[in-house]
Amino acid sequence: MKNLLLLVPPYISFESFKSPLFTERKNALVTDMPLGVLSISSYARKYASADVKIIDFNPILYKVNHDAWQSFESLYIDELQKLYASAWIPDFIGISALFTAAFRNSVDCASACQSLFEDSIVFSGGGVPTSLWKYILTTYDCFDALSYGEGERPIAALINSQTPKDFLIEHPSWITRQKIDSDPSFQPQHDWIFDLDEIPLYDYHLINPDDYAVAPIASTYISHNSEVKPIFNMATSRGCPYKCTFCASHDVHGYQMRYHSLERMKDDILWLKNNLKMERIAIQDDHFMGDHKRAKEIIKFIRDQDLKVFFQSGVTMFSLTREMLELMVSAGIKEIVLPIESGSARVAKELMKKGHVSRKIIDRVTKDCAELGIQMDANLIIGMPGETFSDIDEGIQYLKTLDVNWFRIYAATPLPGSELFEQCMNEGYIDLEDSIGSDFKRARITTEDFSPDDIEKKAYEMNLELNFLYNADMRNARYQKAFSAFQNVINITDGHAFAYYAAAQALMSMHRLSDYNRYAEEYNKILSNSHYWATYASKFDIPLALPLIADVPLDNNLQSDILEVAAPVSGMLTQASTFT
Repeated sequence: MKNLLLLVPPYISFESFKSPLFTERKNALVTDMPLGVLSISSYARKYASADVKIIDFNPILYKVNHDAWQSFESLYIDELQKLYASAWIPDFIGISALFTAAFRNSVDCASACQSLFEDSIVFSGGGVPTSLWKYILTTYDCFDALSYGEGERPIAALINSQTPKDFLIEHPSWITRQKIDSDPSFQPQHDWIFDLDEIPLYDYHLINPDDYAVAPIASTYISHNSEVKPIFNMATSRGCPYKCTFCASHDVHGYQMRYHSLERMKDDILWLKNNLKMERIAIQDDHFMGDHKRAKEIIKFIRDQDLKVFFQSGVTMFSLTREMLELMVSAGIKEIVLPIESGSARVAKELMKKGHVSRKIIDRVTKDCAELGIQMDANLIIGMPGETFSDIDEGIQYLKTLDVNWFRIYAATPLPGSELFEQCMNEGYIDLEDSIGSDFKRARITTEDFSPDDIEKKAYEMNLELNFLYNADMRNARYQKAFSAFQNVINITDGHAFAYYAAAQALMSMHRLSDYNRYAEEYNKILSNSHYWATYASKFDIPLALPLIADVPLDNNLQSDILEVAAPVSGMLTQASTFT
């Protein structure tokens, strides 16, 4: 039996982890269950009889004392040495590099593996290696090979091979330096699984589900006894037929939709419920609504099992018919992420190639969600090549008309494998070394119209304008809900002047005058000591000091009162927002 070690490096750069930007929220770690690794593990155990271990470094970051760290390598070495000490030596080590933000970490992780396990074959797979295989193997010497596209079949075949190093050279889905050096025209090939039921139930039992109760997305899903429950991520399909220019998922999973059967999904859900006590499911398909009828059946089944479900990624908006939304509400879905992406119709259609999402559809879906009481977060992306500040400002005016509870504003990120990445490389808008480790927080693109600093500043100003000054809950007299959102921001940031200002306005509207005085005083204190916030207050023409209301007794027990009032209203609200 061969040993396979699968590693998931942190999804955040060490810089962002140790020294987040002022505009970034605290503890912005992503701790979703690593579905790709779990799938590969189950496939390798069934079809190659491998003994598999999984180390996901993301939830570990919440547990360890990292004050003295100078890099993540200390973490890698500590965890890998535990394996070494147990005498479990991997024959193969696979390192996930699904996202660009994790790529630098995957390189450091591979180097740590080489230093401890000299005889192991170290490889990487995922979106970044699939798109940048030539660059990676000609730049870094820490990987023996790269897996192209979906890894289940190539990895199982590698484990089954008699001479693994020779097999890496022979198999068309494996990439090695020898192949690149010997054949300049070499192009790796996909080995897709078309019947997804070929993959056994993902190896959820190889991870500790409770580790995934620390995820920011999970923190507001609290049971009646205040115990935070883990969220089980699931994928019911692969592929997406749309060609949004900023998306790179097709590079790994293709454009053709492939599905697990309904029977298989029901079996998996029941097994997780009965054996791992699953209560909450986050569906992570790129296009869950690809088969509308099938999607409805899955939601109904989850509802009938008395489980909670939500969609962590944006669901295709034209598929959110009134009937579908009503079904989702009946299944306990109280919040949804809407992939609006841009308030500018021109940018959405011409630059993002999202012609399938029109303003008419956006208006209908947001109206229906508001009527049904569904909390709406909306994804926005700015900084696309060809976009101008006039486009952005015109889009903001439209976005102000929508009854969306919270906007998540991201910087356009040139993901390897996306059309956006190819455009930026061809036109010299990005530097490859600089952008390969990018995330959606720090802008990387420079065009004739803007610099990265311009976009980061504009994104933050949009956040202040849309979420605090023109907040939809405030505009529609949902003052309690608005206050809870502002309080959430206060809880996860230090000295956020606009959150105190907006919270004070909400309290005034609710006639909570003593509470208003407290928040107004805090706002005034911040403004008097911060040129940064005073500048933004002047820019948006809000007062540099709020008046206090005389003869209103201050309640020394306010804190407990506020905490009760400000119970989180959305699992995704500010917890997952890029900017606060």
